[in-house]
Amino acid sequence: METQLKQLNHSIKQSLALFEGPLSEELKLALSVSKEGNQASAAINVALGESIQLLDKLQLMLTPPVFTLMDGIFAFTNSKVLLSAVENDLADHLHPGPLSITELASKAGCQEQDLGQIVNYLIGMGIFAQDPTDGRISNNIVSDLLRQDHWTQWRTWASFFPNEYYDLLSHLPAQLKANQKRCAASLYYDTDKPIYQYLAETGRTAPFHKAIGAFTVAEMPAMIADYPWEEISSETLCDVGAGQGDFLLSYLKQFPTSTASAFELPQTVPLIHKLFSNANDAALTSRLTSVHGGDFFKDAIPPYGAYLLKWVLHNWSDDECIEILKNLRKNIVIKNDISRIIVMETILLEGRLGRMGRYGDIRMLSRCRNKERGLKDYETLAERSGWKIKEIIQPRGSLTHILDLRPVDGEVVINGAVH
Repeated sequence: METQLKQLNHSIKQSLALFEGPLSEELKLALSVSKEGNQASAAINVALGESIQLLDKLQLMLTPPVFTLMDGIFAFTNSKVLLSAVENDLADHLHPGPLSITELASKAGCQEQDLGQIVNYLIGMGIFAQDPTDGRISNNIVSDLLRQDHWTQWRTWASFFPNEYYDLLSHLPAQLKANQKRCAASLYYDTDKPIYQYLAETGRTAPFHKAIGAFTVAEMPAMIADYPWEEISSETLCDVGAGQGDFLLSYLKQFPTSTASAFELPQTVPLIHKLFSNANDAALTSRLTSVHGGDFFKDAIPPYGAYLLKWVLHNWSDDECIEILKNLRKNIVIKNDISRIIVMETILLEGRLGRMGRYGDIRMLSRCRNKERGLKDYETLAERSGWKIKEIIQPRGSLTHILDLRPVDGEVVINGAVH
């Protein structure tokens, strides 16, 4: 074992030297977060993903158990330390260039010793960088995402989830009790109403939609680049559960001849109109042909040839998902090579690449007693509701999977074959 570990360490040191040296620019390009989408080839992204999974598995295997236990016990610290950086605008203060901890504390209005400990912790997480020669602090590719002016607005997540969800999750142990009918969110808000209904009635939906909107904006370049949207360019895309409309706004900007519509709860419809009004683009807004208010459990969904379900199904039980999908199957307009539902969800995976899905799974458990799903789960939902999964796409650099669902019965031609 000692020989194997020495060989492993030697190999890792060689790889580090390459990625920190001659391959550093190529690696930076592969990891870049750009409005133009991921610039690395599909082959590099696949290899990168495999390396991440293998290294994560190896690290877990070699880590002493008490180290792993401590990571679990103190994981809550990560969220609050990160929140401290966001609320004190550290990434913004460092954007013009590196600063000493004294200079950074002065600009942020923080106590120098306290801030030094926070920054040291974040550097250990891979957020921010420190010059080994003069000790000055600078942004890196991770902390850049926390800037107020960064196009992704991931900063919204770094302030929203460590606040509301942090407090909400304190009720998760009580939710697990056999006789407990409420989920953690219901316990936190002290309500027996469906959680999304309660949030809407109490005016609490805006921060949630803002966070989801930021996720949409950040994921949009990858989702646009790696799905064949040209296949539905002649069809009005109906976004079912559109939120405040961020995806549709980006979609219509990206494809200037396309049209779209939205289907949302009546109380959310004004948010869509507001977003498009604020865009100050009459020509673009005219291509949002309709905004339908309704409930996809109670109301008929308007007929279209292509539907979008973006981060919708994880909010609902299997039976409710089947009901939604059957409703769409009943109302879809059958058109050759066009008719489909484009489902965007995070598919549960093992290892490091599955971590985001597991985070989401616990969020859904605590928020509405629902879940993220694995591939077999989605195959079952599709089969039981009149659909089949034609293709699954993992857009480069994205946290989201795209599932292309096609109607099982009806004359639909796919790649020249009648299905």
